[in-house]
Amino acid sequence: QTKIQEASEEYWEPIMNRMNTLYDKENAEAVTRSEADSEVSPDTSAGTISSARQKMRNLASPGVRPEVQAQEGFSFKIFSVERLQTLMDRAPSGGMMDPEGGKTKKVLMEVTSNPLGNVRKLAQYQEGSLSTMYARFPHFRDVLDHISEQINLKGCGSSGKPVLFPPILLRGNPGTGKSYFTRELAKALKVPCESKDLSVTSEAFVLTGLDQSWRGAKPGLVFDTLVQGEYANPILLLDEVDKARASGVNSSPIASLYSLLEKDSACVFKDEFLPLELDTSKINWVLTANHGDIPEPIESRLDVFDIRDPSKEESKIIAQSVWHDVCEKELPSTHPFSLTLRSEE
Repeated sequence: QTKIQEASEEYWEPIMNRMNTLYDKENAEAVTRSEADSEVSPDTSAGTISSARQKMRNLASPGVRPEVQAQEGFSFKIFSVERLQTLMDRAPSGGMMDPEGGKTKKVLMEVTSNPLGNVRKLAQYQEGSLSTMYARFPHFRDVLDHISEQINLKGCGSSGKPVLFPPILLRGNPGTGKSYFTRELAKALKVPCESKDLSVTSEAFVLTGLDQSWRGAKPGLVFDTLVQGEYANPILLLDEVDKARASGVNSSPIASLYSLLEKDSACVFKDEFLPLELDTSKINWVLTANHGDIPEPIESRLDVFDIRDPSKEESKIIAQSVWHDVCEKELPSTHPFSLTLRSEE
C-alpha cells in the first residue's frame, strides 16, 4: 500500500498537470484517475506497478510525428524519427527531485512540436535576388560572384535550386560592413540568419550546447536554429572569430567548427545537451574577422575573402543604404525626413 501511494504521488499528480497543457479538454477528461487506480490496485505486483508507471509517462509525452520523406532539392531530413522516439521513451519525467530531467523532456517536446516533423525546408534561390546587393555593396562584388556561382553549381541536376554555398570567411578592417553585409545577404536570399559575436564569449557550449550534468545546461545555437526553425539551410554568422578565446582547456567556442565545417562530420552532429543526431550539412556558414590569428585547420575549411575598405564614392552608396534601412525600420511612414542623403552629409 505504501509503495502504491508513493507511486501515485510521485507520478500521477505531475502527469495530470502536463496532460492539461498537452491535450485538449476532451482527451484530458478521457484519462481519469480511476483508470490509473485500476492499473495500480492494492494487490498489484512490482512488475505491474512498473508497467503502470511507464503508461503514466507515456500519457505525459506528445506523440512523435511519423517519418516524413524529404523532397529532393526542396526539403531535407535533419534527424531520425526512430532515434527521437528512443530518446522520448528513455527520458526522465522530471519533477522536484529531477529538474534536469524535466528540462530534457521540455526540449524533446519542442522537437516533436515542430509541424515539419523530421524534415526542414530548403530555401530556394530566386534569379536576380542578388542584383541589388551589387549596387549596395560594391566592395563585396567578389563575394557575391562566388556565392551566386556556388548556388548555381550545387543546383545543377536538381529540380530545385536551394541556397547552398561553402563556408566563407570575410576578413577586413573594422567598419567595412562585413556583418551588415551578411545580414542583408540573408534578407536578399530570403533565408533566416542567426548570429553570435565570439568576441564576447569564451565558452564552447554557445554553439554545441552544455552537457546535462552541468547546472544550467541547455542546447546550443546549432541545435536551436535547426530544431526550432523552418529551414535546413539558414545562414549562421559568427562574428569576430579571431577574437574568440577559450575559458579553459578544450573549451574554445570555435573548437566545434573542426567538425561542423566538414560535410561528413556535419551530417552526424550531436548537441552536448541531447544526443539526437542532426544533419547540419546544409547550414551556410559565414565567419568574419579583422586580421587576428585563426587556427590554420579552421581557415583551411573556409573560402577566404579579404574585404578592402570602400572608396569615398562607395562609402556614400553604403551610407545611403544604411540610412534608408534605418528610416524604414525606426521612423513612421509619415515622417518628414528625406530617404536620400545630401552629398555634404
